[in-house]
This record gives sequence, structure tokens and C-alpha cells, in this order.
Amino acid sequence: GGPMQQVASPLTTSQGSGDAPATCEISLVLPSGETRKMNLPGEATLEDLLMEVKAMIPELRLPCLKSGEEQEQWPRLEATTGTKHKKKGQKAHGRGKGGKGLSKGVPESKTESTTPESADPVMHQAPMLEMSLAAEPDLRLWRACPRHVIARDVNGKRLPTKDEGSTDPKVFTFPDTSTASLPVVVEDFEEAFTKRLQTGLLRLRDLASVAPLLDWEKPELPKMLMGRLKSLLEGSCEAWCKAAACSQEDELLCARVLLRRVYGALSLDERLRICRDLLPPEKKDRKARVEVDRGEDFLKNSFTGLMRLSVEELRNPLSICFKNEVAEDYGGPRRDFFCMIGCRLCSDLKTLWRRLPTGALAPVPDVVAETSPKDTLAGLSEVEGAYRASGRAAGLALKYGDVLGEELAGFFMYQVARDDTVSLEELQRQIAESEGSDDIRASRKLLECHVSESGIKGLKLTRTITGTATEVELVPGGHNLEVTEENKADWLRLHLHDKLYRSMQKAADSFRQGILDIWGGSRRTCPLLVLLTPAELVRIWAGSGVSDADVRRWKEVATVSHEVQTQAGWLWEILEESDEAYRAKVLKFTTGVHRIGYVGIQSFEVQPADGQDESLPRAMTCANMLQMPRYSSKDCLAKQLRKATELCDGFQIL
Repeated sequence: GGPMQQVASPLTTSQGSGDAPATCEISLVLPSGETRKMNLPGEATLEDLLMEVKAMIPELRLPCLKSGEEQEQWPRLEATTGTKHKKKGQKAHGRGKGGKGLSKGVPESKTESTTPESADPVMHQAPMLEMSLAAEPDLRLWRACPRHVIARDVNGKRLPTKDEGSTDPKVFTFPDTSTASLPVVVEDFEEAFTKRLQTGLLRLRDLASVAPLLDWEKPELPKMLMGRLKSLLEGSCEAWCKAAACSQEDELLCARVLLRRVYGALSLDERLRICRDLLPPEKKDRKARVEVDRGEDFLKNSFTGLMRLSVEELRNPLSICFKNEVAEDYGGPRRDFFCMIGCRLCSDLKTLWRRLPTGALAPVPDVVAETSPKDTLAGLSEVEGAYRASGRAAGLALKYGDVLGEELAGFFMYQVARDDTVSLEELQRQIAESEGSDDIRASRKLLECHVSESGIKGLKLTRTITGTATEVELVPGGHNLEVTEENKADWLRLHLHDKLYRSMQKAADSFRQGILDIWGGSRRTCPLLVLLTPAELVRIWAGSGVSDADVRRWKEVATVSHEVQTQAGWLWEILEESDEAYRAKVLKFTTGVHRIGYVGIQSFEVQPADGQDESLPRAMTCANMLQMPRYSSKDCLAKQLRKATELCDGFQIL
């Protein structure tokens, strides 16, 4: 517990490219005081190390790993006051009582929260945060804890320290070769774990440190994780954190690790359900109401309306009201609202968003956005506010399972949702996504050819921001450094990172904050950004066009009144024969959206309506319902349906 030095945490360490070392050598200090060396493959994870230790000392039912630095000993907590004391050399070993339990050998105990009468040093032992991340799936040991690893190449040579100014992905970050690696201390954590569980002071850090050894199939542990995380996200855990000698920030970081371990392999639907379960409960009797006009002021009404709502108000059910239209929002107006925002981002905010050659949307560079006239910011006074409103709209759409109907650039969403460094290979893939696969910067030939042949000889380590005369240095003193054969890979990585990431950092930060206003947490701890990949977020918000398979699914889920069975048959034939653009219009007319959400079409109704061949069909978008007269022919239905999709604009009583 208590504030501790966090070094080389995988949550903050660069995840650059490059091959892993061939082997990792670890020095272990066992509970007996004996020191042992352990050699693991270069791709070994923290989990592998923990499991190897368990196999080495089978009598330890719950081994725990911590740093061997003397100044980082486990703290002691005065439970009655919440103050902390460090006690050098303090070790505590013990055996808990046997029995069926929450872990593979850890006893099951009551979880009532009671305050211990004395500061028990065994109970308050705590693994270091750096060594508490054995739960992180696929976390490489040499990246997570470089101070504790001697990394060697295939020839057994110790790999050197990466120079602070170097960007070469083939040079690793390891302790200086002149110093010994820090030992990893193995402790018996069973007694402390059991006592914390009994008193209700078991921390997420404790769970994370031994997560691979616990039985997560038992419902008690996931329930504890979800309850604690929800309290942390709501900010109602301060007193408990003080009693448990931990910080909310550290607990959230460990929650991130545990979320990925316990739920990361679930389906997208299940992961989204977990995220929604962690949202604060809605106050059903209070609506977050936004009133908008479909005209030129739509985006202004939408963004000012969203930004007027406090974070607390945004947690209430959203209700959209279109001016001068008769419709209660049971889902249809809301779906229409989000789709209209997506469609108008680029057209109404031309100074903030741009359409890439591939069709996706991305922000303009920050220096360009900052020159935007105030009257182009959709009624808001600051550029950051417009991007934040965009993020709020995206966050709300996802909360309700709706689509924006526009694809956001993958590299932009990566910056919004992730905090690790992007490899050169990934940057080249992203520039191809942004500018097209024929862009020379996306080609391997740029690095394979000599600088004199590729046309980059004589360039400086600078970049001119697209659409401006602003030149930025890629490294300090870049104006005075030329691109050479030796540094061309560095230049390309820095150039692409500046273009795709650094130049749009303010836009990404503001958009992300809008999402966090809805889903809670921070960049590193928001459940939505932890459990969903950037690609999944892009796909969910964009939706998809109406394919032939979607038409078949549409027909399969439809409930059709026997009175219009014949007309419904003609409807499916018309849709099967139509192109995707017209199918989108019919979908918009009947459901309120022109693209299909990630879950697909779940329900649809076809019901009869009064009228003859000259009457138009009607729709109830809240119920995904099409109402049509008993048309006398397929041609008549096709004509009236097309007319309805072209004339329909808003919700009216007909």
C-alpha cells in the first residue's frame, strides 16, 4: 500500500517494435533466503515467471513477486489512523487454513468489511505495482520489468541499454550492462491474502499480483472486481482506499489489467455488456433532453445542447426532441439524431474535420483547427469544445447501441483509445489507410533504397504541417540534422508519428474526454477503452451498408401481418434487386438510420395501413415498423416506396 515508485510499468512504457531478446535471466530470492537464477525464453511473460516459481516451490500455494530494492519494502499500515510506516527487512510468511476456496488452494473467507484492531504486518504486506501485473495477458517480462531482467541475444551476449535519444526499435531498453539486475523476491502471500479477504480490505493490486493462480470461474472474484471498479469509477472509494493503504489511481490501473484478463477474450457483445454494467445507474425519472432543428442550425443545436449537460445529467436517459415535429423519443428520433451528427461532422465543421482519400474522417492538424473562426465551431467558443462535443455524441451513441454512420480514421481512434507507442510498421499501415496504399511513405522501398535513390537525401529532421507553412522539428535541433542512410528509419517513424499523432493530439484529447464524460475513468482506465480495440470502436460507430446478407436477415427477423403478406414479398424482392444506396434509404425511412449497427437488424414489422395505390407507406422508426396499404402491384409499391424515402424528412402525424 501507500505511494510507491512506479518504474517501467507496462501501462506507461513504450511498446515499440523490434524482436524480443532470445533469453531473459532473472535472479530470485526465495522465502528461505536462497538465491536462484532462472532462465526464460525472450517471449516469456510475467505470468510465465509466476507459474515457473509456483512449479519450483509447489508448497507455496500463493507465491507473490516483488522488487528486491531495499527502499521498496512492503509497508505497514496503522489501520486505526490510516497512516503508513515502512519497516526494513520485514517479511511475513505463513499458511492459511485449508479448504475449498476462491483460488487454486486459497481458502474461501467472509468478505465483510471490518477494521483490524492492530496494524498486522502480515495482513498489510503488498506487492509492488510493477510486479503486480502478472494478470496482464501477453505482457512480456523484459518490457514490464527491465530492471529485473538480464536480456541476452542468441549468442548469449547481454543486450545494451537503449540510448535515451535513440529511436532504433532494434535497440532495447535495459539496465546498464555494468550493473547487476535487481532481484525478484518471492514471498508467501497466502496468509496476507486471506486476512485481507476476511476483513474486506483485499485490493485489486493483491488480486492482480496472483491473478493467474486464482480460479476466476468462481463468481465471488468477478463480483468483487466489478463492485470495486464501479465504486472507483464513481469516486466513492476514498475511505476504503485509505483503510486498505492504496490509492484510487493504482487500484484503477490494476483494474485495467484484471478487466483484460477476465473479460478480454469474451465476444464483443459480452464486453460491451460489461462496460454498460459499470456505468452509473440511470435516473429514469430525469431525462437528459436535447432540442434540435433539422435545418442549418442542427449541429449548433446538437453540440450546444450536449455541452450544456453536466456529466451527471448525461448519465440520465437521453431524449431528443426535433423542433416542430410530433414524436416522442422511444428510440427513433435518437437514432436519427446520431446519424445526422455523423453525416454533418465533415460538411458543417469543415475547419475541424477532413475526409481522407479512403473516405474516413479525421481531424485537421491542431494548428489548422486553432485558426478556425468562432462562427464555424457549431455554436461553441473553443475548438476543444467542438471536439469534446463530438466525443460526447460518439460516447452516447455507443451507450445506446446506435451508429454515427461515418467511419473515423483508425489512426485517430488508436490515439484516442491507446497510450502505447506505435511501431514503424503500424505507422506505415496507417499512412496507407490515410493517404492510400500508393503513398511512398507506406512502402518498404523507401527504407530498402539508398537515400540518394529514394529522393529523401538532403531532407532535414523536420516536417511541414499539411496545408500550412508551419515547420516543426521532429527532434530537438532537427533543422540542423539531415536525413542519412543511418537515420532514415528514425526520420520516417518520427515523420509519420508527427503527421498521424502529434499534430492532432489536442483533437484526440478533447474527443476522448467527451467519451470519458459518458463512460467514466481515464485514458488508461476507462472500461470501454480497455476492453474494446480501436478497430472495434471504428466499426461500431460507422455501422455497415445493407448487403445481400443483411436483406436476408432483415426478411428473417420480420414479423409480417397476414393482411400484407403479398406486399411484403414484393418488398423483399425490391430490396434484393436494389443497390446498397437505395437500401440505405429504405432502412433510414423505416428505422431512423441509414447504416446497420454492429448487432445487425434485430426486429422489424410490416403492418397494413389505410389507403389505396396513390397512398404513401408510413413508418414508425421507434418500433422499426413499416405500414403500407394493400398495393395492387409490385410496381406500384416500388414507386410509392421510392417517393416516400425521397420526401420523408422528419416525424409527423399522417
